[in-house]
Amino acid sequence: MKRPEKEAVVAQLTDKFREADAIYLTEYRGLTVPQISELREKLGRDT
Repeated sequence: MKRPEKEAVVAQLTDKFREADAIYLTEYRGLTVPQISELREKLGRDT
């Protein structure tokens, strides 16, 4: 990916972060697929 493309991606992500009411970061290593699916479902429930 060339620099202009990288800059565009960073700009898009920056906009998404600025518009977000909340941002969740999580460590998912060690979780099973069903556990990850459940977590995603619960986090998405209020959005």
